[in-house]
Amino acid sequence: MRLLPLALLIVPLVANSASGADLQSSAAPPSTPAATVIFKDAKKSVSLGVSAQLWAVPMVGSDAQQANGDAIDSPGFLARRAGLALDIKLGSDLQFYMNLNPLAESPLYDLRLRWLYRPNMALAMGVAQVPYSASLSQSSSSMRFMERPISSAGAAIGRRVGLTAEGNYYAGKLSYHLGVYNGGDDKANNRGGLAFGGRLQSEPFGSLSKLKSKALRLRLGAAAVYDDGPSVNTQAMSADVTIEAAGFRLYTEFLLDERAPDALPTTPIALGGDVARQTMLIEAGYFVWGDRLELVARGELYDNNRVLTDHGDQTVLTGGANLYFKGHNLKLQMNYIHRAENGGGGLDNDALLVGVAAAL
Repeated sequence: MRLLPLALLIVPLVANSASGADLQSSAAPPSTPAATVIFKDAKKSVSLGVSAQLWAVPMVGSDAQQANGDAIDSPGFLARRAGLALDIKLGSDLQFYMNLNPLAESPLYDLRLRWLYRPNMALAMGVAQVPYSASLSQSSSSMRFMERPISSAGAAIGRRVGLTAEGNYYAGKLSYHLGVYNGGDDKANNRGGLAFGGRLQSEPFGSLSKLKSKALRLRLGAAAVYDDGPSVNTQAMSADVTIEAAGFRLYTEFLLDERAPDALPTTPIALGGDVARQTMLIEAGYFVWGDRLELVARGELYDNNRVLTDHGDQTVLTGGANLYFKGHNLKLQMNYIHRAENGGGGLDNDALLVGVAAAL
């Protein structure tokens, strides 16, 4: 059964191309777009990109802790994200992309060598986001909220080193993203097994808008992951739906995973027993002033252990506004996050965030 994902990686190599759709709207978009062309000739091009997200936090509860998933520990200022991206293209079929976030604990975010062997199919090797949660796979430069959902981040299956295959069919109406990676939670070969991930996606009416929608758009997605880690084995699945029309956007996502200690661990086990987690979230946005001012709201239900009723049972509500000066290249954002622990006593960890995000 575990050989099935490997077979799926090989099938696209011999499958007939169903259309000439390109892969610009990849299922694994770059965290920082490299859109500034530094050099270009008939054989190669070199592009750079930079991004930054800077926060001012006028209010945050006394119990807030970043270690528990909160946005920040205390009021003040924060350099939340930075990105330095390099994109080199050799001819029409080879790409090297690297993205660094010097503010992160692990600065290497993306590193991939990509072979576009057909106009609508590609193979890549390197560091990339495992195809699981759509909300976590989106580019940080194009987020409608200042922070990713607390719930999906808590259930994250993050960046890994491995091999991926992706492709679009019927002008993007059907696409896939498959991968085989090192097992475990880091970017190293840590004596675990392998992790397999796959996502199928359909956009029957065309690609989603980059900012404000004008026509009806629909995206349906589903993904599954099996991770044979060095101490914990994980099985996970997700499903998501996005609807856009006339400046309105609605997004929903469901995540479910089950984790179990490995019978023969190669690293110390931090998990006491089998654990099942569940996440449900919904996001909505509407442009109230041209393509400049967008109001957004998000609701999350997260249970980090479905057997227990404790502080891990959470409801998170976020409301905010985005003021776009140059689309996602320059925007001012404000979010208020209310986080309620449904099991046991609540914590004082609400936060008001104001920030500016830029990408060049």
